[in-house]
Amino acid sequence: MADLLNSGSKWFQSVRAKHCITLVQYLRGSDSDDILATLGRTIFKISEQFGQVRYESRDFIVAVEDFPYSDEPEPGDRVVEGGCAYEVMAPGGEPCWRFGDLYRRSYRIHAKRIGDV
Repeated sequence: MADLLNSGSKWFQSVRAKHCITLVQYLRGSDSDDILATLGRTIFKISEQFGQVRYESRDFIVAVEDFPYSDEPEPGDRVVEGGCAYEVMAPGGEPCWRFGDLYRRSYRIHAKRIGDV
C-alpha cells in the first residue's frame, strides 16, 4: 500500500513551489543568495516570571534542496523580503528553525523584523 502522507507531502511541496512563493534574499555574514520562500508565521507563548508573553515570528519556508548552505539555518542569519529586514531567531531558547513536514523536505525558519532596508 502506498504511503498516502508521503505522497501528499510531495504533492503539497510541488504546489507550494509553483504557487505560494516569493523571492527573498538570504544573508549569512557577507554572503547573500536569492531563494524562493513561502511566507508564514508562528506564535510562541513564552512563560516568564509574571505570566506569558506572546511572540509572533515571520516564517520563511524553504525547500531543503534550495537552501543555499550545506548546513542548517543559524541564529543571526538575515532575510530581506519586501523592503524589510529580518533576523533569524526565536524566543525563550526555542530553535530558530524546524522542519516543515514529517519528511524533512523544507525548513520553517523563524525570524524577527529588525527594520527596513
